[in-house]
Amino acid sequence: MVAEQTGSSKGQKRPRKRKRRSSRDAGRSNRRFKRGIYLLPGFFTVSNLFMGFMSIISTMHCLAWPSGDGPGPWSLSLSAVFIGIAALLDALDGRVARLANATSQFGVEFDSLADIVSFGMAPSLLIYVWGLQSLGRVGWLTAFIILVCCSARLARFNIRVDSGSTDPRFFMGMPTPAAACFFAALVFAIPRPVTDLRVAIAIMVVSVAISYLMVSNFKYASFKKLGMKNRRPYIFVVLVGLVLVAVAAAPQVVLLGLSLIYLFSGILRRLGSLPWLKRRRSGEGDAEATDPGVLSSSKTSEKGGE
Repeated sequence: MVAEQTGSSKGQKRPRKRKRRSSRDAGRSNRRFKRGIYLLPGFFTVSNLFMGFMSIISTMHCLAWPSGDGPGPWSLSLSAVFIGIAALLDALDGRVARLANATSQFGVEFDSLADIVSFGMAPSLLIYVWGLQSLGRVGWLTAFIILVCCSARLARFNIRVDSGSTDPRFFMGMPTPAAACFFAALVFAIPRPVTDLRVAIAIMVVSVAISYLMVSNFKYASFKKLGMKNRRPYIFVVLVGLVLVAVAAAPQVVLLGLSLIYLFSGILRRLGSLPWLKRRRSGEGDAEATDPGVLSSSKTSEKGGE
């Protein structure tokens, strides 16, 4: 009996034990997975940097035709388009990094360095060749102010991100991609280089004002809370379609108009937060609350509702 039992047990195949994965192997696979995710935001950052570099190259092609003859205006328009594409790639970079949870300190620093080229060096050179070249030394100093303010704006943003003192709803100061897109939209709308001295002085004043907005404390909407997974009314799709149709019909006017709307949004928000304006609003609200005519009308409406 014992022999039979042993023989039958030998004939049966024992189930193989699955080899457990060690924590070290799991860590390696997680690291490989994270590296694969980080490549996607890095790809957008490198593409953003490449667009800024191409914008600089395209602007330099116009230096041989300062009077506006030859392919100068076409090169400036192409340079402005490259800056717009760089801004789009920069927005996708941050969006993809947040959705994939692939943010890292290296990615933040690399993105800032790419932004200095695409939204600092490229637009400052573009605005100098297009509208400030006739001012001589004052012109290139103004272009340098744009570059310095862009770099300071990015450095301040990195410090605030590291300290965790940022409000995700707003940017503190005009974002560098928005400022660069304003300059690009301006050149894209009027691509011929400026030769009138009075117009060049006006462009200089506008450039200094945009530079100040970048390093100011004005709040600009970040649109980070505009999630792609959140439900939106159907009218939102219609509005997006209308904007795309308008851009396709008159890109120069519409893009410049959108840039101006975003530019003045921060200024209007700043004006609305001034103390004297707040006191005036609160005073008007108290006056309406204590007005007997308003109180009687409200009581009458309440009775009618009952």
